[in-house]
Amino acid sequence: MGMKKISTLSSVLGATILIGFSSLALGGADETYERGLKAYQGDPAQARALFVLAAEQGNVSAMVGAGRCFEAEKDFAKAIEWYEKAVAENSIKACEGLARVYASCPDPAFHDGANAVKYAAAVARKNPRDAETLALLAAAHARNFDFSEAVRIQKTAVQYGSMERSKEFKRRVDAFKAGAPEPAVATDVWILGAADAGSTWGMREEGARCHKRGDLVLATAWFEKAMKAGSVEAALALGDAFHRGVGADLNWIRAAACFSLVRDGGGELGETRARWLNAFEPIYEKLEGESAEACFEEGTRREKWVDEILARASRIPEAREKSVAIRASLLQGVLFYFAIADAKGEPRAAAEFERVQKSIEASTRTLGPEKSG
Repeated sequence: MGMKKISTLSSVLGATILIGFSSLALGGADETYERGLKAYQGDPAQARALFVLAAEQGNVSAMVGAGRCFEAEKDFAKAIEWYEKAVAENSIKACEGLARVYASCPDPAFHDGANAVKYAAAVARKNPRDAETLALLAAAHARNFDFSEAVRIQKTAVQYGSMERSKEFKRRVDAFKAGAPEPAVATDVWILGAADAGSTWGMREEGARCHKRGDLVLATAWFEKAMKAGSVEAALALGDAFHRGVGADLNWIRAAACFSLVRDGGGELGETRARWLNAFEPIYEKLEGESAEACFEEGTRREKWVDEILARASRIPEAREKSVAIRASLLQGVLFYFAIADAKGEPRAAAEFERVQKSIEASTRTLGPEKSG
């Protein structure tokens, strides 16, 4: 009698568990999928559970829904898994999902240019005039290093797109022209591949990578390639390298050329660089046609003139207090002459530049940050 009760109780509990486990799927795969759609906005986790349940019962739309949920959760491996199952059932929506992950998901480890093009092209054949589809195809071609095709297709997307999307779509045209992916995230291997393929964006990013790991000479080489290809950002980085003599020989003539390119190209120099360039350019314009020796001699004369001015000023009590600040300010101009002479090849100029620069730094320390400006 006792065993019979236990057996009956076990059956009841088993049925209860089974009912609880399968309650999500009540009504069959199609109804479970519809319930998932209704739950999606308010409870994405519940929607995902319903989609997976319906998908496991063979509902293709639910497979796509499950993939979309996992994609939103950034579980791209599971998203690909469900999209691939739906693609096997001829789902165009799943092709779109795979193209999106392979071309433009935020995790570059999942990027695959060839597969992105394959699946995006399948979607575009069905929707050849849909702007968003064309934008996805353009992004896929960019991820596959075919930037000219990406530009062509993205321009078509601009034509078919809405006014609201026009600005963003035009931005992407410019990005693809520069050889940038969409979005602009990529693995180190992809960046180097893009740089080797002539991508201005890739060259600049490879330069930044080299700079970050301390390979300053190689960084400068990549920045120079990117600048020649039209990168304003690379020109700024290269200008800094020449101005500081870090990763490249100190060369203020080349630094000024880089900064001028940034300014004339509409880039942002920043206040300090702009002030330096505004001071340097008039002096260089005056000395551009002069020999290296003439520039050096002019720097020497200027420094003597500074010493004479300060000697006279030291006789005036009010000026004597400001003599250190005056000297530091006037020597900045002298520094330009020696820098130009050095860049032109005068062998004595580098030592004089370093000496004057140290004198300015000593004066700045004496004055303190507030008085030195």
